[in-house]
Amino acid sequence: MKGSITDNRKNFVNKADTRHQKDSGGNNMFAQNLSISKGRIYGEIVNTIKNLVLSGEICPGDKLPTEKELAESFGVSKATVREAMSVLESAGIVDIYQGRGTYISKFVNKDIINPLADLLLVERDSTKELLEVREILEVRSAGLAAMNIPENVKLELMNCTRRMTDELEHGDLALRSDLEFHYFITLGTQNQVLIKIMNSLYELYAVSIESNRQKTIQKEQRKEQLIAEHTELAEAVCSGDVERAENAMRKHFESLKSSLCESL
Repeated sequence: MKGSITDNRKNFVNKADTRHQKDSGGNNMFAQNLSISKGRIYGEIVNTIKNLVLSGEICPGDKLPTEKELAESFGVSKATVREAMSVLESAGIVDIYQGRGTYISKFVNKDIINPLADLLLVERDSTKELLEVREILEVRSAGLAAMNIPENVKLELMNCTRRMTDELEHGDLALRSDLEFHYFITLGTQNQVLIKIMNSLYELYAVSIESNRQKTIQKEQRKEQLIAEHTELAEAVCSGDVERAENAMRKHFESLKSSLCESL
């Protein structure tokens, strides 16, 4: 398998180094380049920032204008800006630091900013369809991972499960840990095509997980279900039990769809 787990993980879930963020001096020029027709949704903000990253006009580590400045530049409310930043953060494109501002992630990977993701990124009503796509890919991936997962990926998966459990128990949405969890299962398949598909669909996964979590996490029972489902899934994969792993993933998606229906 090409690349280390650390390298692959950085490509999939980008974690910024909180100690060495730079304050970009180009904020004014950045703000001047942002414009939007009134009535457009937060997706235009998402796409504008993504395009500026792709073009190199803003770079990893650059600080974005304030929420107020972005709202004024786009002609939208601050609530709309916050929603856009939430999507970008879930996708690993920006990192938000309380009291310090919002920065382009230091390890943002341009490969995950792709046209396929753009088709669905701003369509919040596509949550059900995203779940169906994920289920098709991930049920079989769980079985392949149970057959092929190497010891070092098992360790990463179990560590990720414990981290997500701790975050959920302390009131965090655990969005990035959830993304990492599903990525490690894909990595465990040792199937390079599946891994590349996962990378290319990263942004869709980020939106899917964030949208599901925001709609369903309010109930304490759902937090307990998420912890139990991910724990069972990780243990099934690591035990090498193919049928158990596929059933655990299938039940996880059945639970996600049921919780989503209840929240509507």
